Amino acid sequence: MVALVAAAVAARAWRALAPARRPARRPDRGPEPVADAEASAFELDQPDRRRVVPRSEYYIAFHGYAYEKHCVATPDGFIVELVRIVRKPNTASQAAPANAFSKGPVLLVHGLFQCSGVFVTSGPNSLAFYLAESGFDVWLGNNRCCEKLHLEHSPSSVEHWDWSLEDLARYDFPTLVEFVATQTRCDQITYIGHSQGNAQAFLGLSIAPKIAKRIRCFIALAPAAYIGPLLKQGPMAMLMTCPPRVYSTIFGVKEILPIMNIVQRYFPATVFATLAYAMFNYLFKWADTNWDPKHVRHYFQFTPRPTSTKSIQHWGQISRRGHLGLFDPSHPMTSDAFAVPDILDVSSISCPLVLFYGRRDRIVDGDRLLRECRASKHVNLVLAEQIDHYEHMDVIWARSAPRRVFSKIVATLNKL
Repeated sequence: MVALVAAAVAARAWRALAPARRPARRPDRGPEPVADAEASAFELDQPDRRRVVPRSEYYIAFHGYAYEKHCVATPDGFIVELVRIVRKPNTASQAAPANAFSKGPVLLVHGLFQCSGVFVTSGPNSLAFYLAESGFDVWLGNNRCCEKLHLEHSPSSVEHWDWSLEDLARYDFPTLVEFVATQTRCDQITYIGHSQGNAQAFLGLSIAPKIAKRIRCFIALAPAAYIGPLLKQGPMAMLMTCPPRVYSTIFGVKEILPIMNIVQRYFPATVFATLAYAMFNYLFKWADTNWDPKHVRHYFQFTPRPTSTKSIQHWGQISRRGHLGLFDPSHPMTSDAFAVPDILDVSSISCPLVLFYGRRDRIVDGDRLLRECRASKHVNLVLAEQIDHYEHMDVIWARSAPRRVFSKIVATLNKL
């Protein structure tokens, strides 16, 4: 059943993109995004000599950095992995200690259906490398089930997949933050989350505001505290509002669409990237207008990554609510009434906050979050940038992201 659903989605996505890979312009969506004219020397003049592999460590080493791999257990028994970009070997800094970066630790956390490899696959100007070259101690954080490791439960068990965004907020978020702070012996770290990576922080800080004391600055890229119109219409609305019994019959109660792992393993990288892009374009309206084409097959080695059917159910509830909230196990998905209380509280964010989001991002409602932050006397909103022609992934993948996003992150952190 799941295989048939996946095949149907892929087929509809593929037809939606034919005859060209980029979707046709529709009058009701306004003018097409303007492609970024900027490109680095790497993008313009050099062939792509990278192999296409689903390991972030390969890309780190390819660009001349050393790295450390770390694992830590969450309170509920999941093993989450972090990769630390240490230093460039064979340079004058070769004898420097592993924590030689002078500007403090930065933790990067990925979005839904992804893992931390999304931060290292845009060539030398990837966000992780940009921060490392700017003097920061960069840590790539992965949420549970990116590696499918648990102290007790096997990936074939129902218990291994019995988690939602609420569990990421209660367990993964504070575990990752505390581990990096402890390992670096720093009182505070900078937390940068993309999409769900910041949603778990917004929700985590609402659940346990004291975590903010460990965060020097919270930077939300495509902030997912409030939901945009995309999840309330079209194919995503059908998925998000599916009654629980029907949903579990179609998708089961473990990993959602595990067939994608098989397809990625056996299909050529370019073919898989095309299929994956088509599926995400169909479901989430991602567009590659602002991306460098040579990076796309690398991006989709880390997209999609495993997630639970329960986490998608939770996002369905969030789309009904309009903003982040706790998981309601009794919610029928056809009602706007919830048995659990609203918990999102932007005033609980006592650490400095930075927002970057695209004007064309229909997954999140950055404007509403900005209004809520400005209306609160307790939020220390340091910087908020809405970027024309940017969509959901452009804040980390656009050709102009180093200038329009990354450089401003560094400048802001240097002033704190």
